[in-house]
Amino acid sequence: MPSDFSSHDLGVKLEQLDHKGRVFFALLCAERHLPCLKDFMDRNGDSLDHRVTSSLDMAFDRLCGVDVDDGVFEQHIGEHLLHTPQIEEDATGAELQAVHAVNCIVYALELLLHDEVFNAVSISQASLESVYLKILSLTGDANMESVQKHDLYKKEFLKQSVDIETLKLNQEYTAGFIQELREKNRTCMIQLAS
Repeated sequence: MPSDFSSHDLGVKLEQLDHKGRVFFALLCAERHLPCLKDFMDRNGDSLDHRVTSSLDMAFDRLCGVDVDDGVFEQHIGEHLLHTPQIEEDATGAELQAVHAVNCIVYALELLLHDEVFNAVSISQASLESVYLKILSLTGDANMESVQKHDLYKKEFLKQSVDIETLKLNQEYTAGFIQELREKNRTCMIQLAS
């Protein structure tokens, strides 16, 4: 699915952030997927969303200077990959969104351990794809021009742009700053496709 950000343009914007800024951006994108992952897991009797929430909290703590061993994150990555929903070729939008949600947290944790801009770009695109799937479930219209005009798409696109600019301007990641951005993030959560 195409997006307003080309991979190259987004990569250039994300390269202007330091490593912590890219991780912060990635974690915020991943966190916006929690409602759709929780809804999907509730439907299927799993509790992966609780493990993902724990991973996100520990990663945000590390940005604040809390000492969390790399091995803990490596273990979480393995567990998340092991519990990623298995989907068939004819997967529903909700199933694809659940996979995007898990992929986003895995990319974010990998970015925390290994500074590769590709992981941050992948998270951005997965977030926009997830919103696209939600819009498709609401409207039935797969036309990208229509999707990009939809309020949900514009909201996610704007949120990503604002996050990048905010992180470029504020590179001291205090607990208060992180909490403030996470609170704002909770008003932009990605919902599960019907």
